[in-house]
Amino acid sequence: MTIINMEYIKEVTNGNMESSLKLLKVAITQLDAQMELMQKAILEKNIEEVAKRAHCMKNAIHILGIYNHVASPIEALENSKLDDTEKVLSAFFNEINTTIQIAVKEANQLLN
Repeated sequence: MTIINMEYIKEVTNGNMESSLKLLKVAITQLDAQMELMQKAILEKNIEEVAKRAHCMKNAIHILGIYNHVASPIEALENSKLDDTEKVLSAFFNEINTTIQIAVKEANQLLN
């Protein structure tokens, strides 16, 4: 079972496989950068930055077609509150990270 929706990516790029692979690579690169920044924000207990990073991740998540796999935790992080503990935020982060790592593995197989 794959989680990346290559049909959507192909649709967005009008079936151009080269463009599809470029878009896939950009989305994965963006997610990797945002996850790193989010993890830092969680450790620093910077709730505003956690919410901002979650929001910024949504575009790449939609492009990959994995939103339905991470909808609940990404929305929870985007709507973080000051009383959310690091443990709670980290649990949501880890749930998203697990799915993203599966997507990265799939993307790397498609790109190589």
